[in-house]
Amino acid sequence: MVASYTEYLKIKDKYCIRYFGLFDEFIVQLLYLREAIEQELPGLELYIACRDIFYSQIAAPRLIAASDYNKNNYAYNRETLFNNVTHPILDIIEESDLKLNHLKAKPPKTSTSLCVILPKGIGAIQSMTQNEIDKARQMATHKGFDVEINGNIENAGWVIGVECLKLYQAAVAGIKITLVPSGFGTKFFQKVFPYGEIFS
Repeated sequence: MVASYTEYLKIKDKYCIRYFGLFDEFIVQLLYLREAIEQELPGLELYIACRDIFYSQIAAPRLIAASDYNKNNYAYNRETLFNNVTHPILDIIEESDLKLNHLKAKPPKTSTSLCVILPKGIGAIQSMTQNEIDKARQMATHKGFDVEINGNIENAGWVIGVECLKLYQAAVAGIKITLVPSGFGTKFFQKVFPYGEIFS
C-alpha cells in the first residue's frame, strides 16, 4: 500500500493528452497552448503524446513518442480523437472550462514580401477552390506580396490557407495568417489566434 501511494505521488500532477492520428497540427496547437494551460492550472504537468514520425521532426519538452507512451506514467490519460465534426482541442478547452487568460497572443510580424498559399485540405478539411486560390493570389499581389503555392512558410511574411500543419506552424511562429474556413476549426482559430484573419 505504501509503495503504490509513493508511486501515485510521483505521477499525481502528470496529465497526458495523446493523439496518434494524421492531423499533426493538433499536436502543434497543444504545444502552443501548454504554457497557458499550466499557468491556469498551477501544479499541472501537461505531457503530449504523438506519432513517432512527427516526434522525430519536432523537439519539445514533455513531448512523448507513441512507442514510448506508457499510461501508467500519468495520473490521467486523455485520448484525443477527431470525429470530423468538432475540433478536438477546442473540445478539451470547453470541457475543462479553460479561459486561456495566460495565452500570450502577439500581433503578427510581416518580415518578408512572400505570401504562401496553402490550398490543400485532407479528410474533412476541404481544399480551396480555384476561385478561392485566384482571389487569395489577387489579394496578396494587390498588397505587394509575391505569391507561392505550397511554398516554404519559414520565408513567408503572410500565409493564407485551409487548416493544416503549415498554417498552424506559421501562426505559432508569429507570421501573419489568414484562415480559409473549412467548418469545424474556425471557432478554435478565432479563440486561440485573435490576430488571425478569416478569408472571405
